[in-house]
Amino acid sequence: MKKRACCEECKMILEEETVAFGGMLLHYQLLVCNGERGRFHVRVASGDEHTEAALGNRVSDAIKLYHSIVRGRVTPCGLSDVVSDFCM
Repeated sequence: MKKRACCEECKMILEEETVAFGGMLLHYQLLVCNGERGRFHVRVASGDEHTEAALGNRVSDAIKLYHSIVRGRVTPCGLSDVVSDFCM
């Protein structure tokens, strides 16, 4: 059985925005999910590149971290480092 960051069937988008930065369009989504690695997730996409990371189970913490990610213009390749720094 293949593990996924957030199952496809149970995703719901809580917040979503697209930001132009450095010639890129960065698309951010805050998701709620019943996945094994936490209830709240962030997805970052730019063109064909996209990634997702778990933000834990507390809505207030997830929202704060999501807004920090958007304000910081975090790209898909930097998302896991940023989330691990905040969650340590």
